[in-house]
Amino acid sequence: MVKGLPWWQARCARWRSARQRRPERLIEKSVNHSMEGISMVQDAREKVHQSVTAIEQTTQLVKEISDSSKEQSAGVSQINIAVSQMDTTTQQNATLVEQSAVASASMAEQARALRESVAVFRTDDKGAGTAA
Repeated sequence: MVKGLPWWQARCARWRSARQRRPERLIEKSVNHSMEGISMVQDAREKVHQSVTAIEQTTQLVKEISDSSKEQSAGVSQINIAVSQMDTTTQQNATLVEQSAVASASMAEQARALRESVAVFRTDDKGAGTAA
């Protein structure tokens, strides 16, 4: 008899203890544990599959970003080349403007000198020219 329990409760406790020790009960518990383990493995497999899918998507996005960055870099290089060519053309134009200004000033000076040289000659109203 178990101390502190009435005889019928002690008997039920012994009966339950004996029942739990039966091989069928142990096998049933083992099967239940195995089924839980199989369920956990299936859940883990699904989580791994989801992780692999997410990693593949991330890899694709990173590749697309990399490709876009390369295209953008190429575009910036083309812009730099165009700006450089525009700068060269602007400098050449500035040089031509300077040369034109110098030539214009020279021509103005030559025109002034020519007017002074021609000023000594007088013409009458009929178009006949005489020296003064």
